[in-house]
Amino acid sequence: MGAPLAANYQSAFFYPPNWIEWVFWAYGGVAWQAWSQALLIVFHLIWAGIGTTLLLRRLGAGILGQTIAGMAFSCCGYLVARAGFLSINASVAWLPWILLGVWLIISQPRNRLALVGLVLALAMQLLAGHAQTTWYSYLLAGLWAGFWGWQKTSLLPDSNRSPAVSGQAIQKIIDPLVSFVRKAKIGGVFGGWARLGLAVLLAIGLAAVQLLPTAEYLIQSQRASAVDFEMAMTYSFWPWRILGLFAPDLFGNPAHGDYWGYANYWEDALYIGLLPALLALSILLRPGHWPNLQVSTDFGQWLEKPLENQRTRQSLVRLLWLVIIVGFVLALGKNTPLFPWLYHHVPTFSLFQAPARFLIWIEISLVLLAGLGADRWRRPEGRGLYWTRLTTAGGFAVTLGAGMAWYLMNSSTTMPEIALSAISATALAGLWGLLAGMLSLTAPVARTSQADLFQVRGQRLWLWGVICVLGIDLIVAGAGLNPGVDLEFYRHTPASSPELSSQLDGGRLYLPEDDEYELKFERFLRFDAFFPGEEWAAMRSVMLPNLSMLDGVASANNFDPLLSDRYARWMEYLAQAKSEVRRDWLNLMAVSVVETVDIRSPGGVRFNSVASTVPGAASKLNPSRFRFIPCARFVSDGEAAW
Repeated sequence: MGAPLAANYQSAFFYPPNWIEWVFWAYGGVAWQAWSQALLIVFHLIWAGIGTTLLLRRLGAGILGQTIAGMAFSCCGYLVARAGFLSINASVAWLPWILLGVWLIISQPRNRLALVGLVLALAMQLLAGHAQTTWYSYLLAGLWAGFWGWQKTSLLPDSNRSPAVSGQAIQKIIDPLVSFVRKAKIGGVFGGWARLGLAVLLAIGLAAVQLLPTAEYLIQSQRASAVDFEMAMTYSFWPWRILGLFAPDLFGNPAHGDYWGYANYWEDALYIGLLPALLALSILLRPGHWPNLQVSTDFGQWLEKPLENQRTRQSLVRLLWLVIIVGFVLALGKNTPLFPWLYHHVPTFSLFQAPARFLIWIEISLVLLAGLGADRWRRPEGRGLYWTRLTTAGGFAVTLGAGMAWYLMNSSTTMPEIALSAISATALAGLWGLLAGMLSLTAPVARTSQADLFQVRGQRLWLWGVICVLGIDLIVAGAGLNPGVDLEFYRHTPASSPELSSQLDGGRLYLPEDDEYELKFERFLRFDAFFPGEEWAAMRSVMLPNLSMLDGVASANNFDPLLSDRYARWMEYLAQAKSEVRRDWLNLMAVSVVETVDIRSPGGVRFNSVASTVPGAASKLNPSRFRFIPCARFVSDGEAAW
C-alpha cells in the first residue's frame, strides 16, 4: 500500500523553485511551508507576465501592447482560476518563455545563449510537474517553430538560400529541387523543427532525473495504456462558457457561492479582461490595417523587429487565429466527433483527461493578438468615431439597466441565483465596455507614435488609465478564486487525532470510496461554492487523503493522480467485495479502523474498528504494515498474480 513520491510527476520534487518550501519548512514547519506555496503562485504569475512582455518586445510590439499582453496573460482566468493547481500554474508560466526562445533560435541561429535559454525553459517546464500542459506547450512550440522557419525562408534573399552548385550537369538536377524547396519554403520549416528538436532532446537530458523514474512508474500505473474514455472526456469545454471571454461570471462564481454552470468553474475559465479581448477581436474585423508600417522584406530588418513587416504581421495574425480555432475545437472534447476520433486513433490523446485544457492555446494567442491590436489603437475618426460613440453609449445603457435589474431582483426572495449571476455579470461587462469606449475616444491621435506615449503628459495619463482599467478588471474577475486558510489550520492537531491514533494501534485507516467522494466534493470541496459553510478545521479532522499525513495517520487511500495499476485495481475490487472477503483484504492491508460518514457523530464521521464493522473479523485480525513472506511464488504475468 505504498506509493513512490519522487516518481509521481506532479510532486515536482526536482523543480528548483519548489525547493524554497524547504527553507520555509525549516523556519516555521508545515504552516510556513504551506504559506510559501502562495509565494510560488505569485512568482509564477509574474514570471508568465514578464515572459509575455519580452516575447512581444522581441517581436517588435510597442510598449502599450507589451503592457496589455503581459498583464492579461499573467492574470488570465486560465492561470488565476487554476492557481491552486500548483503544477499547472508552474508549467504554464514557462510557455511564453518557450515561444520566445523558439523565435530567438530561428531568427538568430548562431546565438548559443538563445539555445541555452530555450533548453532551460523547456527543462523547467518538464520539471514543473504537469505532463499535459507540457505536451500541449510543445505542440504549440512546434507550430511556432514551423511558422517562423517558413517566414525566415520567405524573407531571405536568393543568395542566402542555397550554396552555389558547380557543374552544369549537376545543376540541371539540383536546380529544380532547390526551386521546389524555395517555393514550398519547407527548408525553413524543417530547419525550425530541427533546432527545436535539438533543444527538446537537451532539455529531456536535463530533466532525466525526474523523467526516468516517472516513466518507470507510468508503465506500472493505471494510465499505462490509456485513460478510460469517460474519464478522458471529463471536463470537455462547455460551449456556452465562450461567453466567459466577455463576462466571466455569467454562470455564477464559486467564490460567491452561486456557480451553476457545467462541471467546475476553473476548467473552462478563459477571461483575459474585456479590453484585451476587444483589441484581439479588432484584428479579426480589420486584419490588414496597420498604419505607418514598413513594407520592406529586408532580412536584417525582420531580424530586429519582424512585426514592422506588413506581410509578416498579417501572417502571424492568421496563425494565431488558426491556433485559436483549432484549440477551441479540441477543447470541446466530447462535444464534437473530432476529439473522440483522436482519442481512438492518434497517440497521446488518450493519455490525459480534461480536453478543456487546450484553452491554453486560446489564452496565449488572444493575449498576443491583443498586444498586436494595441499597436494600432488610435482615436477613431469618421464612421469609426460614430460606432465607437454608439458602442460606448450602449455599454452605459447595459450597465445602468442590468445594474438596476440586479438591485431590484436581489431584494426579491423568489428570484433564482441563476438570473442574479447573469444580470450582475452583464452589468459588470457593460461597465468595462463603457470604460473601454471612453479610453478609445480619448486615445492618442493617429500621428502619435508608441514612443511618444510617455513623453506627452496627457497621453501618459491615458496610458496609466488603460493600465488601471485593465488591472481593476482582472482583479475583480480573479478575486476570491483562491481562498486560503489560517495558518493555525496546519499548526494545531485536531482533538480527534490522539484518540484515533490510539484506536489505529499502528494500523491503517480506510475510507470507502463513496464516503470519500461525499466528504470531498459534496461537503468541503464543492464545485458550486469554495466555502463549505463550516470551519476549515473540520476538513482536517475527517482525515481526508492525503491530508491525514499532517497528523501522522497512515491511510490506505491515496488521492494522487498517478497510481500503481495493481493498487487501483485492488481498491476498486475492495469497494464492491462481500463482507467476508473485505475482512481478509483489510487484514492484508493492515487496516484497523474504517471511517464512514455519519451526520449524527461529532465532525460528521465515525471511526470504527474493523472488528466492530466486519462480522467475524475479531478472531482473525492481525494487521501489520510490514511482514515477511517465507516463500516466493512465481507467476507468468499480472493476471496470474491477481
